[in-house]
Amino acid sequence: MERKVQSENALADGSPSGVKQVDQLSNTRIRLTIEVSPEQVEQHERETTRKYVHAARIPGFRPGKAPINLVRQKYAGEIKRDLVSHLLEHSLTEALKEKNLSPISRPKIEFKGTPLAEGSPFAYEAEFEVEPELTLKNYQAIPLNSVPIEVTEDEVTKTLAQIRERLAVIEPAAETKPEKGLIASIEAGYTLLSDLSKREPAKMFSVEVGSGVLLPELEAGVMDMQVGEKRRIEATFPSDYREKELAGQRAVFDCHLVELKKKTMPELNDTLASELNKGETLEDLKNRIKEEIRASKEAQIRRQHQNKAVEFLIDQNPFEAPSSLVEAQSQKLEQWLTDERSKQGQPSEALTQEEVQSLRKRAEYLVKSSLILKQIAVLENLSVDDKKYKERVQTIATQLNRTVDETEKLLSGRGVSEQLRDEILTDQVFDFLIKHAKFT
Repeated sequence: MERKVQSENALADGSPSGVKQVDQLSNTRIRLTIEVSPEQVEQHERETTRKYVHAARIPGFRPGKAPINLVRQKYAGEIKRDLVSHLLEHSLTEALKEKNLSPISRPKIEFKGTPLAEGSPFAYEAEFEVEPELTLKNYQAIPLNSVPIEVTEDEVTKTLAQIRERLAVIEPAAETKPEKGLIASIEAGYTLLSDLSKREPAKMFSVEVGSGVLLPELEAGVMDMQVGEKRRIEATFPSDYREKELAGQRAVFDCHLVELKKKTMPELNDTLASELNKGETLEDLKNRIKEEIRASKEAQIRRQHQNKAVEFLIDQNPFEAPSSLVEAQSQKLEQWLTDERSKQGQPSEALTQEEVQSLRKRAEYLVKSSLILKQIAVLENLSVDDKKYKERVQTIATQLNRTVDETEKLLSGRGVSEQLRDEILTDQVFDFLIKHAKFT
């Protein structure tokens, strides 16, 4: 229901604002009724016309010397357009400043009567969204689960195996027939049996034999081949294959086993550790891996605590999220999803209604969480820790191989500096919430 919160008489000429009325349509939507007096309109019209007089090029007159009435006649449309634009910008800016309002959406303008009617005020309504005024409760002593962190020897062993795998040396194998663990270089293409016109030309690729990457029938056929042999093998694409048009289809593959290679893993000893980090022993490497795993688990638990805290705060403090912010966030999420699909080689398709609704729900959640965290920062007088900001800039500078000053200019120029500060402040708010949480 519309609620009139303030009504005022038109301000005297010369006043920066002509706010007649402020209506709060909802917790996030405001409507201003603004009037600019005929005297002020006439003053602004003279100023606008003088600019045209100075710039006008009219035959028979030197620049800036044409009669003002002739200029008004020749540029009537342009002068009116510029005058309306100027009056709107000037009066709305002053009105927002006077009422201490900060729109988060583009104001929707609706004129009252004919704009610039002779002897009448320039009157209009401006409707826009603002951030809701939040009165937060229960943001201290948020219930969270205390999760013990343990790093097992199996996790360390698995990480060491991954390191050895990454540093493995690939070299030609003496074997002439594929064996599990060898790497096969295969040239293969296929033709669909249901439609012989649909085919994929032969391409070279390498695959570890027995890893389960190939189609089962294709891998069984390759295992039975000799190096240099060519063979036709029939196989069926799985029903859940990523390329939908191939799912469940049977095809004949023309295969050529070009070469076999073997993978030699480095020994797990002090020498390997030192190659990774000069002067480090195997025991040092294991300890470093433990700390990295612990840090990763701590970060994961922190993310869980953050998500739980936000869910709790949204549940405890229901409010309407500004639709303009939700819409903008939804568009970002939709673009992100489209880009991710493109990176994965998926065909470009319009999002389903279910996907759009899901993304909008997620967008509303993100907007609400952002507004709540921002309000907590205000309530607790939290501000960006300059030391943390400088440390973050230093890290970025090192990654970019630039000086700190160069990096700060680069971040400011691209509008990233404020985003970086927002991220740091958000981290500080979560530090506060977790510090004051009630752990069970």
